[in-house]
Amino acid sequence: MVPAALVLCLTSLAQPALVPGLAGATAPLAAREAAVIQARAGRFDASIAALRALLADAPGDRALRADLVTVLEWAGRPAEAVAAAGGLDAATLPDYALLAWARALRATGDAAGTAALLAPQLERQSRNPDIGVLYALALSDLERNAEAAAHLAALREKAPDSVEAAAAAAYLERRIGRPATALAAATAALELDPTHNEAGRQRIFALAELGAAGRALDLARAQPGLVAGAELQRLQLERAAQLVRWAALAPEDSIERRADIAAALGLLDELQAAADLPPALARRAEFDRIGALRVAGRMDEVIAAFEALEGEAPAFVRQAAADAYLAARQPERAAALYEQALQAEPGLVEAQFGLVYALVESERHAEAVAHVDRMAAARPAWLGAQEGQGPNWERLRVDLLAAMVRAYANQPAKAQARLEALAADAPASAQVRRELATVYRWRGWPERALEQIELAQAYEPEVLGGRLEHALTLAALGRYQAADARFAALDAEFPGQPAVARELERWRDRERWWISVEAGYGESDGFADFGSRERSLRTRVAAPHFDYWWQPYGFQDWVSGRFPEGERTWRRAGFGLGWRRERRHAYLEVSRSLSGDPEVGLTGGFDWHLDDYWSFATRYESFSLDAPLRPRAEGLSGRKAEIAARWQAHESLDARASFSRLALSDGNVRLGLLLSSDHRLRADAQHVTSGRGELYLSRASREGGLYFNPSRDAYLGYGLQHDWLTWRDYDRAFTQRFAVTAGLYWQEDFGTDPTGALRYEHLWQLDRTWRLRYGAGWASRVYDGARERQWDLLLALEGYF
Repeated sequence: MVPAALVLCLTSLAQPALVPGLAGATAPLAAREAAVIQARAGRFDASIAALRALLADAPGDRALRADLVTVLEWAGRPAEAVAAAGGLDAATLPDYALLAWARALRATGDAAGTAALLAPQLERQSRNPDIGVLYALALSDLERNAEAAAHLAALREKAPDSVEAAAAAAYLERRIGRPATALAAATAALELDPTHNEAGRQRIFALAELGAAGRALDLARAQPGLVAGAELQRLQLERAAQLVRWAALAPEDSIERRADIAAALGLLDELQAAADLPPALARRAEFDRIGALRVAGRMDEVIAAFEALEGEAPAFVRQAAADAYLAARQPERAAALYEQALQAEPGLVEAQFGLVYALVESERHAEAVAHVDRMAAARPAWLGAQEGQGPNWERLRVDLLAAMVRAYANQPAKAQARLEALAADAPASAQVRRELATVYRWRGWPERALEQIELAQAYEPEVLGGRLEHALTLAALGRYQAADARFAALDAEFPGQPAVARELERWRDRERWWISVEAGYGESDGFADFGSRERSLRTRVAAPHFDYWWQPYGFQDWVSGRFPEGERTWRRAGFGLGWRRERRHAYLEVSRSLSGDPEVGLTGGFDWHLDDYWSFATRYESFSLDAPLRPRAEGLSGRKAEIAARWQAHESLDARASFSRLALSDGNVRLGLLLSSDHRLRADAQHVTSGRGELYLSRASREGGLYFNPSRDAYLGYGLQHDWLTWRDYDRAFTQRFAVTAGLYWQEDFGTDPTGALRYEHLWQLDRTWRLRYGAGWASRVYDGARERQWDLLLALEGYF
């Protein structure tokens, strides 16, 4: 119901004349005037009591009754006013009494009675437009808005100076969903009377409905009392919601975003502290606060507030809570909430995207792919009736997500094909090139990735995702100083931002110690040259990097085996210094035997990448670990030199060739050539099946010796390895590894024999930095024509500390 102030308030209770229809027994004039003066002074109870007493003495005085109706309506007692009006003839009433009766009827909710009372009297609106205004408002109450609007439009043409008609038009235009026209009408009313309260109110409400909630709230606060109570609180809620929307559009962690969220939360805190906040508005304030906290990134508070809610929450609140649970690494809970939000409001775009990420992080990759493909099918590539009228940027977002979901599911080739097609269609899209750079880097092509990310940065240099990808690509290229500068800048500008914090933590692993320990035990059923009950323990410890490129490290190796002549144990330790820069790696190691002859050895090497596909390596060992264990007690040692070349097509295919020369101290020189190729046969989110083919050739310069020393031999084999990601929870994972190898081994003078091996391992990712691996293997090999079966156990641990 429109407030009574919308229509002319009673400003004058003129003494009623003895007009036809109001004749009859009359009360004393002085007493009537005294009662009217009391009403004008706001002493309604005294005035009404006096008028009732006079009416009791002169029940037929219709003028007196009209005054009573008017004063009762003015006093806010509409039901009594309607009762008092019984028996009056509207046609004979003065305008002020007719309007009071009509206002009282409307205030009691009787819009039909109001319209019926005023309709026969509309000829009066030519001299008193307020009658036509009240009639139009009654029609609006009856949902006859088109009729009411037409009536008001005609009235305003005949009475352009009627501020009430303009104010009523503003109200009516708002009711029928035209806030812009309402604002124009309210402005026109205020031009006629700048102090008109109802016109001021309608201007404020129209501004709020047009999205100018801040301006509306400022106007309301500038005129205390004009809008108060629940209406003012509702304006505060609208302003808070608007600030949250603005913050969501601002760059993440920007000054603008922080300021908008702080202002929104301030308004909501003020509202929630108000004792007179109606329950419905209090409930909405709870909901809006959850939305504000989500945009602020205060996810723990979002979860706490959501879990404290009672009853059902609207879709946008469930979406905000889902975002928070996803950030808190509870993807199953997040997925359920996203699905609930989308059931309530299927058009929530961000909830659709959030659901895809929640499914991915729940390891439900097939569902994620199906969902994002449905999103793409529901959106045309082009907007408008005809193709080419304009690109659909939301569809582009979906297409990008569809590509990356496949990359997350261990299908980078499919992701690459989709992204390259998008780049061809939208060559200037920085977003496409950012994602393409990421996939190129994941596929082992950091130089190609750098080309893409630099193009993206040229288009959108300030986007957080692009800046982060640029830093990661520089790190993959070994440009550590440049990468460090970019990580430092991101940390300074976006402290605590989840993606930045996650990658920065990985980057800072370079500043931590690293250790690797591997223990093994093996048994053999027969070949004396290799021994049985072999035990080994290898340890590597690396210090933090310094000056970007340098890293010192230490190592120790202990090996023991049983031979016909007894137990043989060998131990060696040393330290080294490594240098890595721009995909070049050099190292120098010094080691010393801690058992037997304390001979000092030097090892050095240099590796480099020619481009994304070709890499080369060289290595020299003055005291090689490949020298046979059994004759080391007699002082046998060896010097080894090796060169290798590797071609990598991508993460799923490579080929390697290496040539080695091992010069033993007994004068024997062994030459070896190894050709191998690794390739993926099948890959998805949980399973990766790989194959490896090998061809090995070797020869010795002399025969004999206290160790296995074929003059010439060769091996051709093929192996399969299957990794099953059985369980994963973000940084923790459990993988089972199955491996089988079969081949043919040829040895000069002994012919060709089949060989084979089986292996089963468990690989645990204990957290982000620690990994545990253990397993067992069985192998059947042939040496000098004699078959040997071997069993081994392995336990390995590595991580940063």
